[in-house]
Parts: sequence; C-alpha cells; structure tokens
Amino acid sequence: MELAHALSPAPPVLEVSHLTVATTDGGVTIVDDLSLHVRQGEMLALLGESGCGKSMTSLAIMRLAGAAEGLHVSGTIRLSGEDLGTMSERAMRRVRGRRLSMIFQNPMSALNPLRTVGAQIAETLRAHVPLSRAEARARSVALLDEVGITDPARRYDAYPHELSGGMCQRVMIAMAIACDPALLIADEPTTALDVTIQKQIMDLLHTLRTRRGMAILMITHDLGVVASYADRVAVMYAGRIIESGDVETMFARPDHPYTGGLLASMPDLDIDAERFYAIPGSVPDLRELPSGCTFAPRCAHATDSCRIHYPSPSERAGGGFVRCWHPLQANA
Repeated sequence: MELAHALSPAPPVLEVSHLTVATTDGGVTIVDDLSLHVRQGEMLALLGESGCGKSMTSLAIMRLAGAAEGLHVSGTIRLSGEDLGTMSERAMRRVRGRRLSMIFQNPMSALNPLRTVGAQIAETLRAHVPLSRAEARARSVALLDEVGITDPARRYDAYPHELSGGMCQRVMIAMAIACDPALLIADEPTTALDVTIQKQIMDLLHTLRTRRGMAILMITHDLGVVASYADRVAVMYAGRIIESGDVETMFARPDHPYTGGLLASMPDLDIDAERFYAIPGSVPDLRELPSGCTFAPRCAHATDSCRIHYPSPSERAGGGFVRCWHPLQANA
C-alpha cells in the first residue's frame, strides 16, 4: 500500500513497489513486499532497529544485492520513472554516482586509504562527466568547500587517515553529490560521530537538499534525527514496513505499538526516571519468524488473531498506513 503524499505536488523521484529480497535457497526473506516513494526535495526516513532490513533495502535499490551475494531480488524500482531492474549492469554503472548516489555507514572504511580524498572525488566526476584532470580537480575543490571543509585546496591532497571522522563523512557527501544526483541514499550518515558533528552533518544534508532539490532516503534508527530533519517516516520491522506517515503526525499519534514503543524509549530529560523504557524482547530471527504479526511476541496488545493472521495495511488518520489489528489510536 503506497502512502498518499500531501507535502509537495512534485512527482516521485524514487518509486519502489513490492520489493522482496530473499536468499537464493528461499530460506530467509530479508525484505518482504516493501513499497515506498520519495519526491523531489523530500527526505523520507526509513526507521527501525538493527536487523530489520533497512540497509538491505538501500543496497537493493542501488542494485548492489543480487545473485553474486546469494540473494534473489524481485519487485520494481523506478528512478524518475525509469525501471532500474531492466537495465544492464553497464547501464546501471552510469546511473550510480550520477543520478543515484549513496553515503555508506562508515566513512573511514568506505574511502580508499591509499588514495587522496581529492583524487577519489575527481575519479567520481570523471567517470560521469567529460572533464580534464585540471577541471576535475577544480570541481572537487569546490565540492570540498561546499560541504564545509576548511582550506579545501590543501585538503584535496590529504589521505583519509589525516582527516577526522566528521571530515571524512563530509568527503563522502562531496563524492555523493558530485554529479548532482536526483536521489541520495544516506545509510546511517551520523554513525560513530559525536553529537556536535552529527548535527553539523545533518544540517549540511538539509542545506544541500534544499539548495539542489535532491530527494533523500535516510536510513536510520535515530529518532532525534528523524524528528528534526525528515518530512515523512516509514517504520520497518522484520523486513516489512509496518507504519508510515508524515513525521509530525506519526510522532504525535503513532498507531502501531512498535512505533509507540520506539517513541516511548526516547529519553526525556524533563522526567527524573531511574530507568528508561525499553521494548521487551528483541527483533525475531528472520529464519524463524513467528506466525501472524511478527511483533506479536513483544506486544502488550496482542490477541489470538494477532498471533495467527498477519494484518493487511489500513489507512491511518493524517495519511499513510499501518499494519496492526489493534492500532493505538483506535484503542485510545
């Protein structure tokens, strides 16, 4: 079920329909019948605990998950109306980095330690744009300046180990936006960064999407980041989107007990509590999913019907959908 969008009349940049990623032997389904869309200039946050399938979704969109990795991918992925699944690998290489880019989780491991950061940005540019070495260098220095790196001409010749984690993340962003992509996938872009640098990176991404009109798919489990920067949120659990909607409505009136549990687990500094709330239990093993609703074993509202039948999506107040037999707002 696709979410009706009321924030912007712009057509979707990314449309994912019924995406499923499973092991080739059929033993494990990592992403199950997932549908979402992102519009120009919009940030959609894909939220959930570790192991729920967020990063695999991003790799499938980039077409970096397939038979070579022991995975079978089905469904439709369209970028600006063009079906990525029908492209040859050669054509897909022209799309990656130019129209579709990704910021990976750990910038220190994503960058080549044997090459200068400037050379790596210039390589991305020259792979997609007819530029001389001098032109690519000048464009790369300008990109380093745009992402807020001081003395960019000197930093161009620096190696990754000579830069801080925050600066390396800025270099990754410079590489990702080098060819002005229509869609940027940011997979946990603030992981392993201190709080001050996290805010700087998120402010930078917000500025860039506003200035360039990029669509951003943000993969995260950071509720604070979602509340401050995202327009819409889709909550994943055990490979499926279980609830989606605009951020303001979802945070004020969550419908799914899992979403409500995530929000309840956010620390409130105004409350003097000895213990913070935590959702009981853990994400189920994808090899041994329970019958019915996969969240039922952890849910205080679960009934026999929840444990037998998986709920179909239903519209939620304010737009979006929820997969739950007993939505929280219906029980309020």
